[in-house]
Amino acid sequence: VAVDVKNTGEAEGSKTVKLKIEGEIADKETVTLSSGKSTTVEFPISKEKEGTYEVTVGEMSKSFEVVSEEAGEGQKPEGGLPVIPIGIGIAVIVIIAVILLYRWR
Repeated sequence: VAVDVKNTGEAEGSKTVKLKIEGEIADKETVTLSSGKSTTVEFPISKEKEGTYEVTVGEMSKSFEVVSEEAGEGQKPEGGLPVIPIGIGIAVIVIIAVILLYRWR
C-alpha cells in the first residue's frame, strides 16, 4: 500500500501515518515534512488466510482479497475451461504448423 502524504501547513510538521487492516493497526510510520513538501509512505501487506480485507489509512479505505493457490491462475474459471492448458495447446499447434510450413517450402 502506498500513500502520498503532504504538509499543507505553513511550518514543518510530523505526522504518524497508520495502516489499519480490519480496523486494527498493522503498521505505522512517522514522517516529518517541511511546509509544502510531500512524500510517499509504503506499507508492505501480507496475508495468508483467505478472505476479503479492508485496509484503511486516515480517511481512505480500500479492500483486497486473498485467494488460495487452487483458485488462482491456470485453474478452471467457474464452469469454464482451464486457461493455461488451452493456451499451451494453441502454442504447440502454432509451432507445429510453422515447422510443417517451413518443411513444405
